[in-house]
Amino acid sequence: MADDALMPSIGPSGTIADIDDQPSSTAISTYVVRPGDTLSLIAGLFDVSVNTIVWANDLGTHPVIQPGETLIILPVSGLNYTVKKGILSLRS
Repeated sequence: MADDALMPSIGPSGTIADIDDQPSSTAISTYVVRPGDTLSLIAGLFDVSVNTIVWANDLGTHPVIQPGETLIILPVSGLNYTVKKGILSLRS
């Protein structure tokens, strides 16, 4: 992985020791996958479920992540809904 990879401005950059300030409970974070990362590890760092990461990033039924990939991390486990006047749509 190149040393110039984008790193999140909020949230961990790879280890639990990197978490100084927890994102607010309403902040959606981004995370850049590092070598050796797993969905379980990343979910644990952000205290969300693996399924939340899978759904938020449309990773499908057999999710595979690669170093350098940027993931959207929702602030809590669950789904992200976008509400429009008269319409409820799922953002995955």
